Amino acid sequence: MDYSYEVFVDHADLGHAFIKFTDVNGNSETWGYYSRDRVPQGIGELRPDSTHPYDWSSGPVEITQEQYQQMHDYAQWVYNHSGDYGLFGNNCVEFVEDMLRKTNQLPYWTDVTAPDRLPAEPARVKVVVASVMQPTVEYGYLANASL
Repeated sequence: MDYSYEVFVDHADLGHAFIKFTDVNGNSETWGYYSRDRVPQGIGELRPDSTHPYDWSSGPVEITQEQYQQMHDYAQWVYNHSGDYGLFGNNCVEFVEDMLRKTNQLPYWTDVTAPDRLPAEPARVKVVVASVMQPTVEYGYLANASL
């Protein structure tokens, strides 16, 4: 495989998604989008993320040299123009989805809305990740999430 990307998901706490892309020589970049000040709404920040733990991976997906370059260029653009972070919009998942859309790749998950499964307590946050490659939906509820 010459060029590839791999998506990672960490289901701990509020959850996190990040992406690694690798060139023909095996050099890779791993990026995740965060709230700079660790607040639900605020300034965003793209960070190198190669040491972040994860419990799900898409596995390497082959891409072209042009798609690799588009990923690299997009990551650099976001790094220099990070914008506003929002826990429920413009977050780590949306960064990965935007990266994949820039290269005409489809994200490996979709958001799922299941109101009947949402807890009654407003302090709980629903974390949902569904994999196209492994079509099971995982639901996680965080009992003490403060927003």
